[in-house]
Amino acid sequence: MTLIFAAVVCLGLVVFQTTVMAELPIVKGFFDLLVTFVVFLGLYRPAKESVPVILCVGFVMDSISAAPFGLYLTAYLWIFAGIKWLIRYLHVRTSALVLFVVPVAVAIETLLALTALELQVPGGLAAHAVPNLAGQHLLWALLLGPFFLMFYETVYGKLEKWVADWKAERNGR
Repeated sequence: MTLIFAAVVCLGLVVFQTTVMAELPIVKGFFDLLVTFVVFLGLYRPAKESVPVILCVGFVMDSISAAPFGLYLTAYLWIFAGIKWLIRYLHVRTSALVLFVVPVAVAIETLLALTALELQVPGGLAAHAVPNLAGQHLLWALLLGPFFLMFYETVYGKLEKWVADWKAERNGR
């Protein structure tokens, strides 16, 4: 059930991000929405369920983007590994720290993307563009990141409850 949920969410986010968001001028400096799902997987799901999903979605994003191949996959894996390391030492899921996990993950992805872009552009990036773009990403992530995590957690919890109830009903309990 986790893989079906992950496939639907990831496909929905990729389609929404590449079609709808690309045409809306109000979300010009919006961050990669899949980072919120990678954070959700890191915080609430075990690695054996999450790593195949992250590998697939990273490969899909690398395939459809104009970024250097491997950028999204690398960013998603580092974010996931960092979250798994962090929850070994801190109770992130049950504290106010959960508010800052998405912005930090977005900052990591933005830093990796800007570094790759800096290496590709012959004259380098414009000095004024980098803080503006990074600031927009972080602001959006700070405002909306916790809501995405709550949405994923709620929908996944309801889906798991529905499946458990359906199995119990099917078994005659």
